[in-house]
Amino acid sequence: MGHSESKNDTYAYHPAKTEDNVYLRSEFRAMDTDADGTLNRKEITRLLMFLGYDGDYDRVEVLFRAINNNRSEHVTMDEYIAVLEHNPDLMKRTSRMRVIFGTFDDNKNGFADKSVIGMRLKQMGYEVNEAMKKKFDDLDENKDGQISYVKFLRNHLEIKGFLS
Repeated sequence: MGHSESKNDTYAYHPAKTEDNVYLRSEFRAMDTDADGTLNRKEITRLLMFLGYDGDYDRVEVLFRAINNNRSEHVTMDEYIAVLEHNPDLMKRTSRMRVIFGTFDDNKNGFADKSVIGMRLKQMGYEVNEAMKKKFDDLDENKDGQISYVKFLRNHLEIKGFLS
């Protein structure tokens, strides 16, 4: 008998569980567009929803209070990382983009080689056309052939309207 993988098992892989938390740090930085080192309630809600958190507003409010140790209107990167690291269910429920990017990030260092992305997309049956190659080039900010998880996320956050 074959094993059928449930939708929840799909997100069981957590490349964020690296020693330096590069994926979680990248998620925070992608949403922290003003680079002040904090996210407000609206930003943290948008980030969690974008990452796949499916709770309603009340659950997000409870989660915000749990994350926000100093009871300010802002969450720090350390608070964000601590809550996700110590809550496996939340880590799993917000792992959609980590899983996708992790498919391309062979070293799990928060960077994916453009050629690896193209090759893996082709292996998945996608046509890698000139428009996609141009997008890869645009996401490669310093032209080193690498796309960062931060840039990957920020691009998707903008496309989906999560950045204001």
